[in-house]
Amino acid sequence: MSTHLIQANALFLHIPKTGGTWVEEALKACGIATEYAPALDTVSWRHPLRGHLTQSFRFAFTFVRHPLSWYESWWKFQARVWTRYEPEVWHPQRVLERCAADDFSTFVRLCLEHEPAYVSRLYEWYIGPPGLEFVDLICRYENLADDLVRVLRLLGYDFDEAALRGQAPANVSRKYAGEPVWDPELRRCVLEVEAPAIRRFYCGRLVNCFADAAPRRRAA
Repeated sequence: MSTHLIQANALFLHIPKTGGTWVEEALKACGIATEYAPALDTVSWRHPLRGHLTQSFRFAFTFVRHPLSWYESWWKFQARVWTRYEPEVWHPQRVLERCAADDFSTFVRLCLEHEPAYVSRLYEWYIGPPGLEFVDLICRYENLADDLVRVLRLLGYDFDEAALRGQAPANVSRKYAGEPVWDPELRRCVLEVEAPAIRRFYCGRLVNCFADAAPRRRAA
C-alpha cells in the first residue's frame, strides 16, 4: 500500500509486485513513523496512482522491477488461485484478469495478445512519461534494501539499519505451479515489447538518481 512517511512528509508509491510490501514492513521495523496515504474511495486502496491521492507530499519515491521478473512474480503469485482483488474499484491489474492461465507460457501469450507492454505502461501510470516524472526518485527491486537505506538517509532519517536489513521477505509469490520457464521465443517477444521500460530503468543510469534527488515541495 502506498505509504506516507510522516516526519519527512514523503510518499512511498507502491507499484504492484516490486517489493512494496517488504518496504512497508521494513519501514515499520526500523522505527519510521508511517501511515497509509489517503486515496479516493473509487480506486484501489492498495495501489493508488499518484493522481488518486488526496494529500500533498514534498517528496515521492517508488521501486521498479525488470519486466521479465515482474511477469514471473505475478504468475507465481496468482497461478492456481487467480484472485480478483478489490473488484468494486479501479485496480491496476484488472486488465490482466483475462490473461489468467496456470501454464506460464499460456499466461505470457495471453498478456502479449491482450495487454502487450503491460509492465511498461504500468510504470508510466505510476511514474509518468520520460522527462515528466511525478516521482522524485526511482529505485530498483533488485537493490531493495540498499536503495531503501539510501532513500531514508537522503530524507534525513536516523533509523535502525540492521532492523531494516534483517526484515524477512514479504508477500512472496507462491509456487503452487512450480517455477516459470521461459519459452525462448516468448522471452524474445516480451523483451521487445517491454523495451521502453527496460531502456528507461535498466540500461545505465536511471532518470532520477540519488545524486540528483532532493526533497522539495510537490503537489499530490
